[in-house]
Amino acid sequence: MDERISFEKHDGIVKLNRAYKGLCKRLDEIERMLMGLGAVLQLSGVHQTDYLFRLPSQLSGEDTRRIKFRLVNGEPFGIYLYDRHSEGSDITFEFIRPADRTLVEALQRSGVPYVCISKIRTRLTFHNLYIHLDQVEGLGDIIEIEAINGESIPDVVMCALAPYLVGKLTGSNEDYFQAIEERKEQGC
Repeated sequence: MDERISFEKHDGIVKLNRAYKGLCKRLDEIERMLMGLGAVLQLSGVHQTDYLFRLPSQLSGEDTRRIKFRLVNGEPFGIYLYDRHSEGSDITFEFIRPADRTLVEALQRSGVPYVCISKIRTRLTFHNLYIHLDQVEGLGDIIEIEAINGESIPDVVMCALAPYLVGKLTGSNEDYFQAIEERKEQGC
């Protein structure tokens, strides 16, 4: 059974290992190539909108707490609660299934700083990997690979992906949107 689907149906703590994230080109070719290697298409053309709210940590006072409210095809899907202290490949967050948009609307009205990220997602599975192919509005095409149980990406997959990879990304999509907004404010 798909462990990702299983956690997405229930509230609780989720741990993931992001094995790779990067800018890429020709998502349609990547999808066909991965399926040729035996990857299984799990979902295609799903519109996700993430509202990421930045809050100060109770411990440090720094802007490290996050509330991510995700809509999938316009419907409330999940609330992700996490800390941005450690930027590594291991990611832990609390997942809550929302009943409606009340929380995101209240946070928007409250003046809490946030970034809105819209993307079209295709997801494939390959052995113990979740491979996300995202068209992120304002950022570009991104591939993100999550490994289950800390496994590494097979060499055959990385070699096949190499011609399509443009550059490795670290952190979250929100980091790049914040940088774009800061450059706009500086007149760049």
